[in-house]
Amino acid sequence: MNMKNIKLTIQYDGTNYSGWQTQDNAIGIQQVLTEALERVTGEPVNLIGSGRTDKGVHAYGQVANFRTNTRIRPDKLHYWLKPELPDDIQVIESQEVHWDFHARFDAKSKIYLYRIRNTERMHPIDRNYFELVDYPLDIDRMRRASEFLLGEHDFRGFCGILEEGTNPIRDLDRCGIHVRGESIDIEFEAMSFLRNQVRIMVGTLVEVGRGRLEPLDIQRIFQERDRSLAGPTLSGRGLYLMDVRYE
Repeated sequence: MNMKNIKLTIQYDGTNYSGWQTQDNAIGIQQVLTEALERVTGEPVNLIGSGRTDKGVHAYGQVANFRTNTRIRPDKLHYWLKPELPDDIQVIESQEVHWDFHARFDAKSKIYLYRIRNTERMHPIDRNYFELVDYPLDIDRMRRASEFLLGEHDFRGFCGILEEGTNPIRDLDRCGIHVRGESIDIEFEAMSFLRNQVRIMVGTLVEVGRGRLEPLDIQRIFQERDRSLAGPTLSGRGLYLMDVRYE
């Protein structure tokens, strides 16, 4: 048989999952998708994701790849997967890629979006898809602060527990803040992110917006590399992996 390397583009509602990664004591999206692929192909599958997403985080454009001997046409595989997956996970595209393609290591940038409802109360339907911030925010202050996040920095003050051997240097290409009525959308693009980095950056921008931090405090957090100086880690429910870009 001719073994192929298949790239999948995946969307999911992360509400009911412990995150992307397969875990021993919780259900991850990777596990559900791997089991579906094994039922369809009839063979063991090693599914490689472009990166982790945390508990409750959603995706419009997660990417994964795996190698297979299946006779199913690569561009039709996502149709075969549809009846095997729950309604909150779907593969929207499947295609054969070159043998050396690696969903994680070949990624050139990732785009994340964080969504806030800035209002006194939020509709119950939105509770799993937005973070509620029920106090006024100064968007101009937040935008000034966001400019200090751009570029290459040691982001250990803006991440969760740093795993041993992890390089804390990251290069943030873009940070845009867009206001649409009661919604505030904050978009980030970088080659890669540290654990909880986006949620902590947004939590810090919110603290600037409410006046508890100054825009220039971003520079101080970089200089002192102290997580306690930054804002809180906001929940995963407002976070979306929008796209993973490759050459």
